Amino acid sequence: MITPFDRPDALVGLAAGSLIGVIIGLVPGVSARAALLIITPFLLGLPPLVAAILLVAMHAAAQVSGTVPAALFGAPTSAAEAATVINGYPLSLRGQASRVVGVILGSSAFGGLPPRPCLLPRVCCCW
Repeated sequence: MITPFDRPDALVGLAAGSLIGVIIGLVPGVSARAALLIITPFLLGLPPLVAAILLVAMHAAAQVSGTVPAALFGAPTSAAEAATVINGYPLSLRGQASRVVGVILGSSAFGGLPPRPCLLPRVCCCW
C-alpha cells in the first residue's frame, strides 16, 4: 500500500505548508482562513495530493501559531483566539510567557493526537 508520505514531493508540501502556516499565523490580523484564500491560486499547478497536504499543514500550523501573538501581545489573529487573550495575555504580563507558550503548544499537540490513529488508515487507503 502506498501512503502519501512515501512520495518526496508530499513531504516537501508538508514542510512548506507548516513553515508558511507558522509565518502567517504569527502575523496579527491574518487568520488561517485568509491564508488559505491567499495561497490557493498558487497551488493550481501542484499535484492534488501535494496541494491537499500543503493546505492542511498550513491551516494547522497557522491555527497553532496564531495563538502566540494573542497570548504574548494581546493581538488575536482571529476571533478564535479571544479566550487566549483573556487568559494568556495577563500571564505573559506577569513574566510567565514561556509557560503560556508551552501550554499552547502542549495542548495543541496532545489535542491533535487522539483522532490521528482513526483517520490515518482511512486517508492512506484512499490514495
